[in-house]
Amino acid sequence: MLLLNHVKLIERLTEIGSRMPKFNYLSPALQSEDAALMQSTSLSGIEAKIHVDLWNAIIDRKLKPGVKLEELVMCDIYGISRTVMRKVLMIMEQDGLVFLPPNKGAYVASPSLQSAFEMLEMSEALQTFVVEKIAKNHASIAASQFDRIAQHAKAEEKAEAAHDFRLLRRFDIEFGSLLCLVHGNGTLAREWERNASCLALALSLHQSVQPAGRQSDYSRQILARLTDGDAARALALVRERIGQLKASLDTQSDGENVNLREILGLN
Repeated sequence: MLLLNHVKLIERLTEIGSRMPKFNYLSPALQSEDAALMQSTSLSGIEAKIHVDLWNAIIDRKLKPGVKLEELVMCDIYGISRTVMRKVLMIMEQDGLVFLPPNKGAYVASPSLQSAFEMLEMSEALQTFVVEKIAKNHASIAASQFDRIAQHAKAEEKAEAAHDFRLLRRFDIEFGSLLCLVHGNGTLAREWERNASCLALALSLHQSVQPAGRQSDYSRQILARLTDGDAARALALVRERIGQLKASLDTQSDGENVNLREILGLN
């Protein structure tokens, strides 16, 4: 959960020190060792905890594009120095999630509409490459790998039944990671992860309506084409899906002031 329980800071710091947090993947298909290897950040301990908390809050739109991130407040929340806080923010700036204008503090990044279109083109290029490779080599891929896509589609179906557009956006982003893992290319999966955060932020800013068609149907159709080895139809499905995502974009944005203590765990 993004909203942490309201506990004493010392209790939370003890818990943080006892384990290394990971990104909160929604898809059950990504609750695995190979998915854990996609984590690209070199942070550990409290720094990693802060990174994960902020990442989830930004991607789930609790911290919206343009919102100022009050560094002193966050330092107080986590009991850290500003030097540690800046280290985390600088890494998140490299991932395209945070904007650090000189001497003006830290803000959640606001990717342009053009950037959203460009990142969707990147997504199309990666997914068409991967699905073609999977389809052409489907006979050599373990059935358990294809089962992961079925698991992912089932989870999407639950989100659709709950009409949870926020979760569906996360599942859509995670599908790219899953395809890379099914293909068996960990390097490509990590590269996708480095770009996926910025794409998720761009969609959260510029996507106000759910794309046409059921997302779970798309995942299942991709699965069917991959297991059949039908590369041409799989590629057509990917291009159609990216086209739907592009059509769902608009130019609305709504930066605002927020209560960081409430979002990150203390009030």
